[in-house]
Amino acid sequence: MTAEKDPAAIGGLRFFGKISASVSHEIKNVLAVIRESAGLMEDLLAMHRKGLPLDPEKFAKLADRVGRQTVRADAIVKNMNRFAHSVDEPVKLVEVGELLLLITDLGQRLASMKGMVLATAPPETALTVRTSPFSLELALWTCLEFALEHGDENKRITLSAKPSGPGVEVVLGGLAAATDRADPDYPAELLDAVQGRLQTVVQTGNGAMTLLVPDQQS
Repeated sequence: MTAEKDPAAIGGLRFFGKISASVSHEIKNVLAVIRESAGLMEDLLAMHRKGLPLDPEKFAKLADRVGRQTVRADAIVKNMNRFAHSVDEPVKLVEVGELLLLITDLGQRLASMKGMVLATAPPETALTVRTSPFSLELALWTCLEFALEHGDENKRITLSAKPSGPGVEVVLGGLAAATDRADPDYPAELLDAVQGRLQTVVQTGNGAMTLLVPDQQS
């Protein structure tokens, strides 16, 4: 099957594009706040040069705002860097808790746009599985997009994971109880294609989407 006809390949490219666009939008927002703060600081300095007293509290607040935005930008870029490196190796040992946190961070803007809350319940102990990191991210993101459109009245989607045999079980909880694979919006073609790559199983029902991810032994 050529890449042009492979749903997983096409979905992967679209996924990478969506994340890149979302991250660039967040960085632009950070830069806008910094630019606005810098302009206000310049205004205060200009008034001071004309003989007006400089308000140290206002200046300090603006400097603090710039500092907080640089911290935010650093976190955004680090997440994008981690995401970009997920394509470095087709199969590797993945720390599932860290991957869930990454997907949660990357999905915050999408969740906010949908009026939803997105959270992660970290595993009690470190969970690792040998799998394709990018394909697992693609599967989780595809499930997440569906979950955010079909959340229950609490409007909160929670990602969690626990051991399951030689692999792990990842759960997206908070879906409406009646949601299942028969839903017309269910991304069956893409998930079926990704499942083939991951050798995983996706189950939908009882208010959750569950991914059973086996360990791909070398």
